[in-house]
Amino acid sequence: MITYEMLKHLGPTANTLLLILICKCFSSTNIPDLWRQAMVLPIPKLHDWRYQLKNTCLITLLEVIQKLFVKLFYNRLSSVLITHNVLTGGNFAGLPGGTCRDPIITLESIIHDANQNNSPFWILSQDISKAFNSVNLTMLKFALERIRLPALSIMLILSFFMNRSNWVFTAHGDTPSYWVCIGIDQGEMISPLLWVIYIDPLLSVLKKEMLDRYILRSPTLLPNVTDDASNLAINNLVFMDDSTLVSSTKARLEYMLSITEEFYMLNNTSANH
Repeated sequence: MITYEMLKHLGPTANTLLLILICKCFSSTNIPDLWRQAMVLPIPKLHDWRYQLKNTCLITLLEVIQKLFVKLFYNRLSSVLITHNVLTGGNFAGLPGGTCRDPIITLESIIHDANQNNSPFWILSQDISKAFNSVNLTMLKFALERIRLPALSIMLILSFFMNRSNWVFTAHGDTPSYWVCIGIDQGEMISPLLWVIYIDPLLSVLKKEMLDRYILRSPTLLPNVTDDASNLAINNLVFMDDSTLVSSTKARLEYMLSITEEFYMLNNTSANH
Protein backbone atom coordinates (compact mmCIF):
# COMPACT_ATOMS: atom_id res chain seq x y z
CA MET A 1 0.00 0.00 0.00
CA ILE A 2 1.27 3.46 -0.92
CA THR A 3 1.66 5.83 2.03
CA TYR A 4 1.92 9.61 2.36
CA GLU A 5 5.60 9.27 3.23
CA MET A 6 6.22 7.51 -0.08
CA LEU A 7 4.58 10.34 -2.02
CA LYS A 8 6.91 12.85 -0.34
CA HIS A 9 9.94 11.07 -1.76
CA LEU A 10 8.77 10.29 -5.31
CA GLY A 11 11.33 10.83 -8.04
CA PRO A 12 10.79 12.85 -11.24
CA THR A 13 9.63 9.83 -13.24
CA ALA A 14 7.11 8.72 -10.63
CA ASN A 15 5.82 12.30 -10.26
CA THR A 16 5.30 12.51 -14.01
CA LEU A 17 3.41 9.21 -14.09
CA LEU A 18 1.29 10.32 -11.13
CA LEU A 19 0.42 13.56 -12.92
CA ILE A 20 -0.56 11.62 -16.05
CA LEU A 21 -2.83 9.37 -13.97
CA ILE A 22 -4.55 12.32 -12.28
CA CYS A 23 -5.03 14.17 -15.58
CA LYS A 24 -6.48 11.00 -17.10
CA CYS A 25 -9.00 10.76 -14.24
CA PHE A 26 -10.08 14.35 -14.81
CA SER A 27 -10.37 14.00 -18.59
CA SER A 28 -12.29 10.71 -18.44
CA THR A 29 -14.44 11.74 -15.42
CA ASN A 30 -13.71 8.33 -13.95
CA ILE A 31 -11.37 6.64 -11.49
CA PRO A 32 -9.47 3.31 -11.54
CA ASP A 33 -11.46 0.26 -10.45
CA LEU A 34 -8.95 -0.49 -7.68
CA TRP A 35 -9.89 2.82 -6.04
CA ARG A 36 -13.43 1.49 -5.64
CA GLN A 37 -12.21 -1.19 -3.24
CA ALA A 38 -11.71 -0.07 0.35
CA MET A 39 -11.23 -1.43 3.84
CA VAL A 40 -13.60 -0.50 6.67
CA LEU A 41 -12.25 -0.16 10.20
CA PRO A 42 -14.89 -0.49 12.96
CA ILE A 43 -14.09 1.73 15.95
CA PRO A 44 -15.85 0.80 19.23
CA LYS A 45 -18.30 3.25 20.79
CA LEU A 46 -18.76 3.79 24.52
CA HIS A 47 -21.41 1.06 24.81
CA ASP A 48 -21.03 -2.65 24.05
CA TRP A 49 -21.22 -3.30 20.31
CA ARG A 50 -23.04 -6.68 20.80
CA TYR A 51 -21.34 -8.09 17.69
CA GLN A 52 -23.27 -5.71 15.43
CA LEU A 53 -21.31 -3.44 13.08
CA LYS A 54 -24.12 -0.88 13.25
CA ASN A 55 -23.14 -0.31 16.89
CA THR A 56 -19.62 0.79 15.92
CA CYS A 57 -18.20 3.88 14.23
CA LEU A 58 -17.16 2.75 10.75
CA ILE A 59 -14.22 4.52 9.11
CA THR A 60 -13.38 3.73 5.48
CA LEU A 61 -9.65 3.60 4.69
CA LEU A 62 -9.01 4.83 1.14
CA GLU A 63 -6.06 4.82 -1.26
CA VAL A 64 -3.65 7.69 -0.64
CA ILE A 65 -3.40 8.66 -4.33
CA GLN A 66 -7.19 8.66 -4.55
CA LYS A 67 -7.40 11.02 -1.56
CA LEU A 68 -4.77 13.26 -3.16
CA PHE A 69 -6.78 13.40 -6.40
CA VAL A 70 -10.04 14.13 -4.58
CA LYS A 71 -8.35 16.85 -2.50
CA LEU A 72 -7.25 18.62 -5.69
CA PHE A 73 -10.84 18.56 -6.94
CA TYR A 74 -12.18 19.66 -3.54
CA ASN A 75 -9.83 22.65 -3.38
CA ARG A 76 -11.01 23.91 -6.78
CA LEU A 77 -14.70 23.29 -6.08
CA SER A 78 -14.75 24.80 -2.58
CA SER A 79 -12.94 27.90 -3.84
CA VAL A 80 -15.66 28.51 -6.45
CA LEU A 81 -18.47 27.90 -3.95
CA ILE A 82 -16.99 30.39 -1.48
CA THR A 83 -16.19 33.07 -4.06
CA HIS A 84 -19.71 33.10 -5.50
CA ASN A 85 -21.57 32.35 -2.24
CA VAL A 86 -23.35 29.41 -3.88
CA LEU A 87 -24.54 27.60 -0.75
CA THR A 88 -27.22 29.73 0.91
CA GLY A 89 -28.44 27.41 3.67
CA GLY A 90 -26.02 28.68 6.29
CA ASN A 91 -24.31 25.42 7.28
CA PHE A 92 -21.18 26.32 9.25
CA ALA A 93 -19.29 23.21 8.04
CA GLY A 94 -18.02 21.72 4.79
CA LEU A 95 -16.07 24.67 3.41
CA PRO A 96 -12.60 25.96 4.40
CA GLY A 97 -12.78 28.21 7.44
CA GLY A 98 -15.91 26.58 8.81
CA THR A 99 -16.01 26.15 12.57
CA CYS A 100 -18.46 25.02 15.23
CA ARG A 101 -17.51 28.02 17.35
CA ASP A 102 -19.91 30.45 15.64
CA PRO A 103 -23.15 28.43 16.05
CA ILE A 104 -22.23 27.56 19.65
CA ILE A 105 -21.59 31.21 20.56
CA THR A 106 -24.77 32.28 18.75
CA LEU A 107 -26.88 29.71 20.61
CA GLU A 108 -25.36 30.71 23.95
CA SER A 109 -26.13 34.36 23.14
CA ILE A 110 -29.76 33.51 22.31
CA ILE A 111 -30.21 31.60 25.57
CA HIS A 112 -28.64 34.44 27.56
CA ASP A 113 -30.79 37.03 25.75
CA ALA A 114 -33.99 35.03 26.34
CA ASN A 115 -33.22 34.68 30.05
CA GLN A 116 -32.30 38.34 30.46
CA ASN A 117 -35.39 39.68 28.67
CA ASN A 118 -37.79 36.89 29.62
CA SER A 119 -38.48 36.34 25.90
CA PRO A 120 -40.39 33.29 24.61
CA PHE A 121 -37.90 30.83 23.18
CA TRP A 122 -38.35 27.37 21.67
CA ILE A 123 -35.46 25.16 20.62
CA LEU A 124 -35.14 21.69 19.11
CA SER A 125 -31.83 19.89 18.53
CA GLN A 126 -31.50 17.25 15.81
CA ASP A 127 -28.73 14.85 14.90
CA ILE A 128 -29.14 13.05 11.58
CA SER A 129 -28.57 9.33 12.04
CA LYS A 130 -25.65 7.94 9.98
CA ALA A 131 -25.72 11.00 7.73
CA PHE A 132 -23.00 10.07 5.21
CA ASN A 133 -24.14 6.45 4.98
CA SER A 134 -27.70 7.50 4.13
CA VAL A 135 -26.89 9.75 1.16
CA ASN A 136 -28.83 8.66 -1.92
CA LEU A 137 -26.73 9.17 -5.07
CA THR A 138 -29.75 10.05 -7.20
CA MET A 139 -30.77 12.79 -4.76
CA LEU A 140 -27.11 13.89 -4.54
CA LYS A 141 -27.12 14.29 -8.33
CA PHE A 142 -30.21 16.51 -8.08
CA ALA A 143 -28.53 18.59 -5.36
CA LEU A 144 -25.41 19.06 -7.51
CA GLU A 145 -27.55 20.06 -10.50
CA ARG A 146 -29.37 22.55 -8.27
CA ILE A 147 -26.17 24.56 -7.76
CA ARG A 148 -25.50 24.34 -11.53
CA LEU A 149 -22.36 22.27 -11.29
CA PRO A 150 -21.11 21.27 -14.78
CA ALA A 151 -22.30 17.86 -15.97
CA LEU A 152 -18.75 16.49 -16.25
CA SER A 153 -18.00 17.50 -12.66
CA ILE A 154 -21.17 15.77 -11.48
CA MET A 155 -20.19 12.61 -13.36
CA LEU A 156 -16.75 12.68 -11.74
CA ILE A 157 -18.18 13.13 -8.23
CA LEU A 158 -20.69 10.32 -8.66
CA SER A 159 -17.95 8.03 -10.00
CA PHE A 160 -16.25 8.22 -6.58
CA PHE A 161 -19.16 6.35 -4.99
CA MET A 162 -20.45 4.00 -7.70
CA ASN A 163 -19.70 0.27 -8.09
CA ARG A 164 -17.81 0.19 -4.79
CA SER A 165 -16.94 -2.82 -2.69
CA ASN A 166 -15.68 -2.88 0.90
CA TRP A 167 -14.39 -5.43 3.33
CA VAL A 168 -14.21 -5.11 7.11
CA PHE A 169 -11.02 -5.45 9.14
CA THR A 170 -11.59 -7.49 12.32
CA ALA A 171 -9.50 -9.14 15.04
CA HIS A 172 -10.16 -12.47 13.34
CA GLY A 173 -9.18 -11.43 9.83
CA ASP A 174 -10.83 -9.63 6.95
CA THR A 175 -14.44 -10.32 6.05
CA PRO A 176 -15.51 -11.21 2.50
CA SER A 177 -16.03 -8.14 0.32
CA TYR A 178 -19.51 -6.74 -0.20
CA TRP A 179 -21.06 -4.22 -2.56
CA VAL A 180 -21.81 -0.73 -1.25
CA CYS A 181 -25.23 0.31 -2.56
CA ILE A 182 -25.78 3.67 -0.86
CA GLY A 183 -23.95 6.46 0.92
CA ILE A 184 -20.66 8.32 0.59
CA ASP A 185 -17.37 7.37 2.23
CA GLN A 186 -16.82 8.73 5.74
CA GLY A 187 -13.10 9.19 5.17
CA GLU A 188 -13.31 10.91 1.78
CA MET A 189 -12.00 14.48 1.65
CA ILE A 190 -14.97 15.79 -0.30
CA SER A 191 -17.69 13.98 1.69
CA PRO A 192 -18.34 16.78 4.24
CA LEU A 193 -18.80 19.29 1.40
CA LEU A 194 -21.09 16.90 -0.49
CA TRP A 195 -23.22 16.49 2.63
CA VAL A 196 -23.53 20.27 2.96
CA ILE A 197 -24.59 20.49 -0.71
CA TYR A 198 -26.98 17.58 -0.17
CA ILE A 199 -28.81 19.25 2.73
CA ASP A 200 -28.56 22.84 1.44
CA PRO A 201 -32.05 22.73 -0.22
CA LEU A 202 -33.62 22.02 3.18
CA LEU A 203 -31.63 24.73 4.96
CA SER A 204 -32.44 27.26 2.24
CA VAL A 205 -36.17 26.61 2.67
CA LEU A 206 -35.88 26.94 6.45
CA LYS A 207 -34.00 30.20 6.02
CA LYS A 208 -36.90 31.62 4.01
CA GLU A 209 -39.40 30.61 6.71
CA MET A 210 -38.52 33.56 8.88
CA LEU A 211 -41.90 34.00 10.60
CA ASP A 212 -41.72 33.96 14.40
CA ARG A 213 -37.93 33.62 14.29
CA TYR A 214 -35.97 34.58 17.37
CA ILE A 215 -34.51 38.07 17.12
CA LEU A 216 -31.22 38.58 18.91
CA ARG A 217 -31.14 42.29 19.65
CA SER A 218 -27.94 44.25 20.01
CA PRO A 219 -27.74 46.21 23.29
CA THR A 220 -27.58 49.99 23.09
CA LEU A 221 -26.30 52.59 25.51
CA LEU A 222 -29.12 55.03 24.72
CA PRO A 223 -32.62 54.47 26.13
CA ASN A 224 -35.57 54.11 23.74
CA VAL A 225 -33.23 53.80 20.77
CA THR A 226 -33.28 50.67 18.62
CA ASP A 227 -31.01 49.79 15.74
CA ASP A 228 -32.80 47.17 13.64
CA ALA A 229 -29.81 46.87 11.33
CA SER A 230 -27.73 45.38 14.13
CA ASN A 231 -30.40 42.84 15.16
CA LEU A 232 -29.99 39.22 14.10
CA ALA A 233 -33.00 37.07 13.11
CA ILE A 234 -32.35 33.35 13.62
CA ASN A 235 -34.45 30.24 13.09
CA ASN A 236 -31.83 27.51 12.63
CA LEU A 237 -28.19 26.81 13.40
CA VAL A 238 -26.47 23.94 11.60
CA PHE A 239 -23.01 22.42 11.77
CA MET A 240 -22.62 19.44 9.43
CA ASP A 241 -25.37 16.98 10.46
CA ASP A 242 -26.23 18.64 13.79
CA SER A 243 -29.19 21.00 13.45
CA THR A 244 -30.81 23.31 15.99
CA LEU A 245 -34.23 24.80 15.18
CA VAL A 246 -35.02 28.07 16.95
CA SER A 247 -38.32 29.96 17.19
CA SER A 248 -40.21 32.37 19.39
CA THR A 249 -43.40 30.26 19.19
CA LYS A 250 -44.13 26.56 19.56
CA ALA A 251 -46.39 26.49 16.49
CA ARG A 252 -43.68 27.81 14.18
CA LEU A 253 -41.15 25.38 15.60
CA GLU A 254 -43.53 22.49 14.90
CA TYR A 255 -44.01 23.81 11.36
CA MET A 256 -40.24 23.88 10.72
CA LEU A 257 -39.98 20.39 12.18
CA SER A 258 -42.60 19.16 9.71
CA ILE A 259 -40.50 20.57 6.85
CA THR A 260 -37.39 18.76 8.05
CA GLU A 261 -39.29 15.49 8.54
CA GLU A 262 -40.66 15.70 5.00
CA PHE A 263 -37.14 16.22 3.64
CA TYR A 264 -35.76 13.31 5.68
CA MET A 265 -38.55 11.01 4.52
CA LEU A 266 -37.95 11.98 0.89
CA ASN A 267 -34.23 11.22 1.24
CA ASN A 268 -34.63 8.06 3.35
CA THR A 269 -32.86 9.56 6.36
CA SER A 270 -33.91 10.01 9.97
CA ALA A 271 -33.02 12.37 12.79
CA ASN A 272 -32.48 11.84 16.49
CA HIS A 273 -34.28 14.55 18.47
